[in-house]
Amino acid sequence: MKSKLKSLKVKEIPMNTRQFLLALIAGFGLLQGIGAAQITMPVDANIPFSFVVGDTTLGPGKYVITMQGDENILVRSANDHAAVDHIVIPAMTTSAPKETELVFNRYGNREFLTKVFLEGNSNGVELTQSKLERELMGKGQKPVTHSHPAKCECKMSSKSKS
Repeated sequence: MKSKLKSLKVKEIPMNTRQFLLALIAGFGLLQGIGAAQITMPVDANIPFSFVVGDTTLGPGKYVITMQGDENILVRSANDHAAVDHIVIPAMTTSAPKETELVFNRYGNREFLTKVFLEGNSNGVELTQSKLERELMGKGQKPVTHSHPAKCECKMSSKSKS
């Protein structure tokens, strides 16, 4: 029995539909590449101020930041006295940083760790907003965003695609 369906040729698809499909495919590929990025080695930072990760305030000092799977980051003091893990999502910056950096949002005298980017790579990770940060924003406070240098003997890597 012959199939009543005939195959569509590219010329038969209207131009706006074709453009939409191409944009959709390209966008999916871009997002897949961003989602696959992860920090594979520890990031070391000497942070001279107190800062918040999730619902925990950490004091000034030396910290080691590592990924725990694909969706969690662990911020641990170098002396192992404090450790906090938090959910992250993929992040992207317009230009790759020249050095590994931590990005903070400052509200008054409170600092929130928000992103981590590795040297030479525009893909990184972003910490999801904590309840406290959402409350401050809800009260109309605007963050001052700034970065702080960190060290890593690593590069961003992408998981191999199957």
